[in-house]
Amino acid sequence: MALFAFSFVVYWLWNRVLVAVVPVKAVTYWQAMGLLILSRILLGGFKGGPPGGRSFEGGRALARKVASNERGRSSEIQK
Repeated sequence: MALFAFSFVVYWLWNRVLVAVVPVKAVTYWQAMGLLILSRILLGGFKGGPPGGRSFEGGRALARKVASNERGRSSEIQK
């Protein structure tokens, strides 16, 4: 039931907002549902996180670690 309601919201917003602001064509209700399902697959869901309960914290920690390593390497290069 929620999928149908969210599909209507996507359909309505797409046809009311995006068509007026960006040069895109209007979509049908079924195309809006397809966009919603595709975004669920690609972006990982509607419940605030990726599928399977994984979080992005591991990625953030890795990014901080890489950034700190890069700072160390750049100071070595300057010496």
